[in-house]
Amino acid sequence: MLVRRLQERVPSAEVSEIVYSPDHELVFDKVSNDGSGKCGLIRADGGGGIVYGVVFDMDQDHLPNLDKAEAAGYGYERGKITVLSLANDTPIRAETYYPTKRDPALKPYDWYHALVLEGLREHHLPPEYLAFVEGFETIPDPNAQRSKQNWALIRQPQKSVLSLAFE
Repeated sequence: MLVRRLQERVPSAEVSEIVYSPDHELVFDKVSNDGSGKCGLIRADGGGGIVYGVVFDMDQDHLPNLDKAEAAGYGYERGKITVLSLANDTPIRAETYYPTKRDPALKPYDWYHALVLEGLREHHLPPEYLAFVEGFETIPDPNAQRSKQNWALIRQPQKSVLSLAFE
């Protein structure tokens, strides 16, 4: 969801819509090859869940890059989802990555969790949802180099966007 991270993988990615799904919930239990839990969307049992996110437009030719970065076929599968626009509740058909290998004992690395939170903040998602995601327990990454690289990405200043209207 963090634009600068996604655009490293898919340069054509542009924010299209801020959305939510009342039928899904966020988990951090997708099995990763680095020993941590990655996030994913799962259907909420009996309803009652809610997930906020961002729909991005991107060049379809870049999807293989994203599939590779998201390990599609190796713990995630790309699938369809219907979400609602946060602005006006309009249904939007999109694609997301669903976790296929899950372990509820896993925890996200602290830097990974911080990347997710930074994406939530970047898109000004609801404070109560931010507080919910902040509540997930994390673990330190035993790989100091990987941790350092990812914390550096988190600490990069956001690019400012200036919108001007002329009459």
